Amino acid sequence: MIGIVASLFFMTSIFCNTSIHTVSNILTCNSSLAILILASDIFSISIYTLIKDLSSKQIQMYNMFLCHLRGYIFHLSLCALIHSFVIQIFYRLAGTIYYNRLYYQSLRPYLYAIILQWIIAIVQILPIIYTNHQNFIEEEYLCQIEIHNSQTIVYVYTIVYFIPLSLILIQYWIIKRYSKRKTNTIHTINIQHRARRQIKLIRRTLILITSLFILGTPYCAIIVLETLNFVRAPKYTHRIGFLLVGIASGLIMLMMIYFTRNLRRLILRKRRIREVIQSEVIVAENPY
Repeated sequence: MIGIVASLFFMTSIFCNTSIHTVSNILTCNSSLAILILASDIFSISIYTLIKDLSSKQIQMYNMFLCHLRGYIFHLSLCALIHSFVIQIFYRLAGTIYYNRLYYQSLRPYLYAIILQWIIAIVQILPIIYTNHQNFIEEEYLCQIEIHNSQTIVYVYTIVYFIPLSLILIQYWIIKRYSKRKTNTIHTINIQHRARRQIKLIRRTLILITSLFILGTPYCAIIVLETLNFVRAPKYTHRIGFLLVGIASGLIMLMMIYFTRNLRRLILRKRRIREVIQSEVIVAENPY
């Protein structure tokens, strides 16, 4: 629920204030959209499973379709979220290495990247749909990939986690190496200063990703250990996983609001204006 409210607040604040329509904020709005879809889907799954826990009715075919749809949306939105961080890191990389090329500082290439990101998120679930590897888990009243289906789990983890995380770390390494180039020219010193600033911003993005991975680690560990036949998964493994991812999405959204400096300044400025207006009203009502 926090992720839904925070993402709506962030996107509304950005789009209603033209003074902060920067490329960086638009890319953050893209991540916020993914969080909004992810958090809404998890909230829908939670409400549905709660209703089914309190009801003794059998699941109907129409509800089965919605059950599978919610499962697909979960994979889609999570994939889109993590890949959106790849685009943000590339924007920082381009701002460091290709700072003198206006094309990489404009919004157009990143709009193409955003479109590609959502296409990848949609396409990556098609093999799951085609092979019908997402099943209804009766004891949890939700639709997900069975834990013992190791091939599909490896496929999902590779597309959703391993590839984007590898791209993020490679880009971070390139910027880190670029910032350590030794030279005494003023031009290169300015470049190094810019690179160090971008590294600081990238570390904030890495904090967001780390938060998601830390909260998702127990869920991933249970699935991996169950796949390798080391332990038996608890009864409500997927519910626990959805809960942790939902908490992570809300936490990430709150940190994104805090890390967006111009939005934070805008909120503080409006708060000061409101306090000044309230104080003037009080003085006007009580002149003596």
